[in-house]
Amino acid sequence: MSQKYQVTIPQNYDPRVNISFFNPRSCWRYTCTLPTQEEIRYTGYISKKIVKTEKQAKSFRDFKRDELKKGILNENEYKKILDSSSESDLTFQEAIDKYIEITKITKTPNTVQQEKTMYPAILSYFTTKYEFTHIKQVKEKHILEYKEYLLHEASKRKDVLDLLRPLLTNAKSKEEKLKITKKIRKTGISPATAKNYFKYVIKFFNKLYESKKILSNPVNDFKQLKISVSDAVRSKTFDPADLVKIANCGYIHPEGFPTILFFLFLAETGARRSEGLHLEWDDYDPKTRIWKIKEKPNCPARDRIGWKPKWGKEREVYLSDSALKILSMIPRVQSVGYVIVGQTKNRKGRKINIREAVPANFVFTVKDELTGNYRRVDGLRRSWVSLLEKAGVGEVGFDQFIIHDFRRYKNVISDCIQNMSLAQRSSQLGNTERVNATHYMGEASHDLIAVKGQIQGLTSKNLVLEAEIKMLREENTKLKTKL
Repeated sequence: MSQKYQVTIPQNYDPRVNISFFNPRSCWRYTCTLPTQEEIRYTGYISKKIVKTEKQAKSFRDFKRDELKKGILNENEYKKILDSSSESDLTFQEAIDKYIEITKITKTPNTVQQEKTMYPAILSYFTTKYEFTHIKQVKEKHILEYKEYLLHEASKRKDVLDLLRPLLTNAKSKEEKLKITKKIRKTGISPATAKNYFKYVIKFFNKLYESKKILSNPVNDFKQLKISVSDAVRSKTFDPADLVKIANCGYIHPEGFPTILFFLFLAETGARRSEGLHLEWDDYDPKTRIWKIKEKPNCPARDRIGWKPKWGKEREVYLSDSALKILSMIPRVQSVGYVIVGQTKNRKGRKINIREAVPANFVFTVKDELTGNYRRVDGLRRSWVSLLEKAGVGEVGFDQFIIHDFRRYKNVISDCIQNMSLAQRSSQLGNTERVNATHYMGEASHDLIAVKGQIQGLTSKNLVLEAEIKMLREENTKLKTKL
């Protein structure tokens, strides 16, 4: 069966299909107008195996008219359009540039920069395996092969992880853990990465097709990669004992950033890293205990003036006694945020960012040794790793904690200790209920599960007592009425 292609149909499109017998080849042929903005006439010859009689020829004509009206082309028709169109003849890099240009209006500069690096790496599968140079060379069959490749690589990673995890768990030294971790990471790719890669490829081709940068969509019939939730979702989270170790480890940041207090604040509120770093003193009210995480047009973010929460979703977070205690331990200072305002070149000709200091009112700051200013912190990677090493908790390999694990920790605590509903916990973290239930449940320790059971037991006893008291009051009222 020949390859089929789906293209966008222009308004008021009429395929104008005609059919006639072509004596030189002793076969039937058809002429039609292809679905393009500029009129392109096409002549195709029909195999004798398909059409032999005039009746079959008329049936084929009707079939071809219906397919063209739906924007369905065969390979030769599609090639005719490509040969007549310079816009669709994009190299991989040109296609990436087009995609970035189309989508950047809805993304932060940091996300745009990440995609500029990410897409060449993801699409290298097609340029390396098939030696493709232009995006139009990618067909549906290549996407299918890419899907199978990702599933295979994810399976390889899962198998080696299952095999070596006992060795990782029983490793006696940090060096031994790192050695095992490197061996695992050299095999395949994680199921979560495989799922994300395929998702990004689908987004890439869909957006180019919707924007009419390509004439056919090779991912038209593809859905997201199916990976089991247990393989695709991170469930690691802190234990209360880990937080105690972090609180008591005595780590001191070389430039004075209140590292321990910052991360304990994230654990107590479930806030995202960016939300904590851009917290300003007037964002919360100590009396009402409400922290309003909202869009702040004048707040200096790393890449521009103006900060807003993820997806622009504003919310209110209730600050516990512990959260307010942490904030009370932070001295108030005048601060700035350094914002990228342009680029220049250094002596070696490399591009470097030009940053400008913009006044702010940040809570968590670090002192800049060059200027003496207290400023917003842009990166936490080094201090995070140093803190974990000092506290002696999950600092190596697949056992390593990431900052985002604090959100899972808060969700588990809110569930097991505070007995909050899914809706309440989702609102607290700024997630949908579906995302919260899938990605933020974490693995509660036996101690937390036991505490949850005790709380639920006490709640059940209270409900029984309340029911008995209510019944006794009703009986008492009836006796009084009789008397």
